[in-house]
Amino acid sequence: MYTVLLAADQPGVLNTFRSFTRWSQLGYTEPLVFDDASEAVSALGRANVHAVSIALPPSQSALLYDRLHGMHMLFLEPVSDPESLETVLRRMTQMIERRQENRPTMSVQAALNETFFQTLLDGFMHSEIVLRNRMQMLDLPIRADERCLLFTLRMANGDSYLREVWSYGRARLAMALRKFFQKEENGVYYALSELRAGDTRLLACPTEPMSEAALAARAREHIQTQIERVAEFIELELVILSEEWLDGIKSLLHAKGIK
Repeated sequence: MYTVLLAADQPGVLNTFRSFTRWSQLGYTEPLVFDDASEAVSALGRANVHAVSIALPPSQSALLYDRLHGMHMLFLEPVSDPESLETVLRRMTQMIERRQENRPTMSVQAALNETFFQTLLDGFMHSEIVLRNRMQMLDLPIRADERCLLFTLRMANGDSYLREVWSYGRARLAMALRKFFQKEENGVYYALSELRAGDTRLLACPTEPMSEAALAARAREHIQTQIERVAEFIELELVILSEEWLDGIKSLLHAKGIK
């Protein structure tokens, strides 16, 4: 049997979880339901919880997300009607069962990570619940709401480079650039987007506690080192076009529907 914990301040959501009658038929115990984040945090230390559903204001949910960091928890959508709840529970069962299977090999893991970040950076991810679920499933060493940096890099000699030097196309060039830029190094996780009109975007997210100044310094040093290596090894000139602070990678969610 699986267990779900709900922390919500919305009457419709609370009533639906409390009155739902098909928990055991779907393979779940009665849910742990709280309208206060601190009580939910305490319960996490006492119970074996498989999924969490959160519908609290940011001022309260932050406390709960902090406690969940590193727990590799799955997130259930906080729906407010029985039919939707049954649907999301069936989907959650599939996710829990998949998680219990053997973890993918490193090569497959790298491909899954790459797909996740491309979907996010290209604006095709809309739900914070989906975002957090995928981060937990992939066991990414970063947090959705941790301050991070987004750099835009431009190919200074893009058109002529693709025409005269690089003959393998943009997709292969993006793959080559990931070998230079995309890695976890010195407490920072880096992820690179596809090439768009000669530009690519690079995320720099902390994997350990550090100040914003430290993150910026490490990221800029990494980028400058790799820019020099790219110029040396594949003769491509890159420049930093912009640098932007984000309130976590969840800031990259495309505004569509419920977050």
